[in-house]
This record gives sequence, structure tokens and C-alpha cells, in this order.
Amino acid sequence: MNYSKQRELIYNEIKKSVSHPSASEIYSHLKSENPSLSLGTVYRNLKLLSEDKRITKLSSPNKPDRFDGRTVEHYHYYCTQCSGVFDADDISPDEIKKIIPKQKHQIISYELSIYCICENCLTNETSC
Repeated sequence: MNYSKQRELIYNEIKKSVSHPSASEIYSHLKSENPSLSLGTVYRNLKLLSEDKRITKLSSPNKPDRFDGRTVEHYHYYCTQCSGVFDADDISPDEIKKIIPKQKHQIISYELSIYCICENCLTNETSC
């Protein structure tokens, strides 16, 4: 992949974020200091970065895709009230692999999505 200043800005924005931002959130954060940046450029570069495995695309039904700069194997909690996405660092990939039954099939990959009401929403039900 060739170097692009805008791609590097987008990549760095994702890497520093812990909120798993959507394309529109990334665009909103970067636009004021980068007036030539377009939303289309953000989408194109997110696609390239995820195809290149530099970031991970997180898809959830009926929600915008979100992006994660942490590419090591891990899982996520999805809040059903505020739509927040949080790393599930308390769940070990090794433990999950132990409970997958032996198959005649070769398992290539799997996803684990945990839907919840996040701590903030439980504490402040009026803000979510």
C-alpha cells in the first residue's frame, strides 16, 4: 500500500482511540484541522486499512461499522443503549478456543459479540 498523508491521519486517529470510532466520527475529529478531507476519502482509506489488516472493522446489525486499531485477537462488548463498543479484555481467546467442540470441519475464524448495557448506562440511565 502506497503512503498517503490522509490515510496516515486516519490510521493514527483509530490507533489512539479506545472508543472504536465510526467513519463519521473519524471524519468529524479530523475535518477541522484537515479541510480538504472528505467523508469518501475516510471510507476508502478505512476499507484499504482493514483489507491490509492494519485495523479491524467491527460490524454490528443495524449500526454503522466501527474500527479498531488493536488488531490482536480480542472480543467486544456492544452496549444496546448507547451503542458504545468496549474491549472485552476479561475474556481470554484461549479459554474460548477450549470450549469450541472438535469438528470434522476446519474452523478458519469465528466472532464473539457480547451485547450488554454498559456500566455508564447502568449508572446514568438518563444520559444514554
